[in-house]
This record gives sequence, C-alpha cells and structure tokens, in this order.
Amino acid sequence: MITTTLDFSAPTNLYVIIRAGVWGRLTVQVFQSGVPVDLTGASIRYVANTSPQIIKTVGVGIATVAPLTNGTFTITYLAADTTGKNLTQGVEHECKLQLFGGEPVCVFEGKLMIEQSLFTVV
Repeated sequence: MITTTLDFSAPTNLYVIIRAGVWGRLTVQVFQSGVPVDLTGASIRYVANTSPQIIKTVGVGIATVAPLTNGTFTITYLAADTTGKNLTQGVEHECKLQLFGGEPVCVFEGKLMIEQSLFTVV
C-alpha cells in the first residue's frame, strides 16, 4: 500500500507502477494551504488511459476514509484492472476532485505503468 500526501497549492505529477494481474491500493491525503480538505459531499474521479480505460469513482474503486475532514481517500486497483495488460510504456492517468460547492481541481496527473508479473499463479 502506498500513501501519498498532496497539496493543492502546487501541481503534482504522480508515477505509479503496478504488476499485471495483481491488486493494489493507493492512499491519498489532500491538503489545501497545509490544512486537510473536508471531503464531505466531494466528488472524486480517477481515469487511467489503458485499453479499456480504468475508471474509478467514489463507491466504485474510490473510498473516502473517516473522518472526512482528514482529506483522505483510497483508490483500489483490482487484479481485473491490470490482467492482460503489459504496458512497457506508461499511460496517462489523473485524479480530479470537486469539493462540495467548489470547482473541479486536479489532485494529480502523471503516468501509470503496468509491468508484466513474474507469476501467472501463486
């Protein structure tokens, strides 16, 4: 599991490497001017430009972590998201957040690399 702390005051590029056919979880804590954001009523969306695309939203691959005032959420990659994909070059991925009553902002963007796993079965 990876925990990443991000602050809206600066753009963030995030490079993630995951093995094909395995699951993983990325934990993100978002701050604005050094203070955790309140995720109450927030919309969060993640997209990776694989084929087919990996798309996550709150309740479908993205979960907020209580208390919501700590600005923490998780993105879960399922084994099915990465099975059959061997991307030797990274694809673009990004995560956007819209706080209740606010404008959408980019939490991070960057590259997702799915590497071939050495195992086909465990």
